Amino acid sequence: MTNELGDIGFGYRPRAAYACDPAKSRGRLFDEVESPTRTPFQRDRDRIIHSTAFRRLKHKTQVF
Repeated sequence: MTNELGDIGFGYRPRAAYACDPAKSRGRLFDEVESPTRTPFQRDRDRIIHSTAFRRLKHKTQVF
């Protein structure tokens, strides 16, 4: 898809001013085989959600 802004492609969304630019990323430390059904974001999210460190926080309450 193109428009007057140029090629915006798949997954383009305007980001907040403090967001990182994916084009400037150094990429992944280890190459992974791409999944035909899951995006890299979904894979990373599941990795975090199911990690031991994150599960330890399961019953904690964040107080402001």
